[in-house]
Amino acid sequence: MFLKVVVLLQMIRVFVPAGLRNVTYWAAHFMIWTNVAFYVAFAFLEMFCCTPRAKFWDKTIMEGHCLDFLAIHVVGAVICLASDILILLLPQRVIFSLQLPLKRKLGLSLLFTVGIL
Repeated sequence: MFLKVVVLLQMIRVFVPAGLRNVTYWAAHFMIWTNVAFYVAFAFLEMFCCTPRAKFWDKTIMEGHCLDFLAIHVVGAVICLASDILILLLPQRVIFSLQLPLKRKLGLSLLFTVGIL
């Protein structure tokens, strides 16, 4: 969560002129707050997925129940992947609006792609 927030804040700093609130600014802020909400909710879901909590590590406890761990982790992975792809695509709009030759735009785009990976 913290790494994604830092990357998005850095994108705001680099791609949004001071005092301007354009699409990149609002998209980055939306992604920051969406990621924070997701990771906080996911952490609580992980902490409280079993009732009683001891059932998580002690499979001999018969009373209580646990949520489906596989489903939780698959949904979490899909949301994280979608978030990563959106973070990758965020600066592309700004890069391709620059007044540079296409070859340099593609080079910058590739540079940010490698940086995200």
